[in-house]
Amino acid sequence: MPKRTIRESDRTWNLIHYYKLNPEAVYEEAIWQAAVRAMPLAKFNFGTQQLLLDAEREAQQLGDETMSDVHLLLALLNDSTGVVGQVLREMNMVEPIRTKLLEVIQSPGYREGSNRVIDKTGKQLGFMCADEEGERYIGDADGVPLRISLNPDGSANIADANGNPVQLDADGRIVVAERS
Repeated sequence: MPKRTIRESDRTWNLIHYYKLNPEAVYEEAIWQAAVRAMPLAKFNFGTQQLLLDAEREAQQLGDETMSDVHLLLALLNDSTGVVGQVLREMNMVEPIRTKLLEVIQSPGYREGSNRVIDKTGKQLGFMCADEEGERYIGDADGVPLRISLNPDGSANIADANGNPVQLDADGRIVVAERS
């Protein structure tokens, strides 16, 4: 590539010489940073750029307006050149993961969202409910009010309205009520 002459300001010239910087390296870094700001994908390698484009295509094929982790995972499962795709193939995990993922995203209620309340660890605490006046509270799947206390680690304890500790089953109903 032919050399080009770049005219820098006095301020830039002074900084380069004061700090004994390599002018070519400074210009190259400045150009790289400008390119990354102008083209966000420029900071990713070619394989990752392709993966993001494939994930966008997955989103479009599923009729989704935005790209999510689901689309990234589907793109990874289709990727035969990346390390993750190769490892999943060697472990015979591609089809089981794809099948389960598609089962989940095509299940009733998936696209409508959820009113489930979970703690930082992923433990289900109950559901967002509303009474006749529209006041919101956390309750079990049947709307029975629950008390939630947060722990410093982000986990939470669940209690019934009287303060007795309870546990919820997979459907969000009280299954254990330990009386104090």
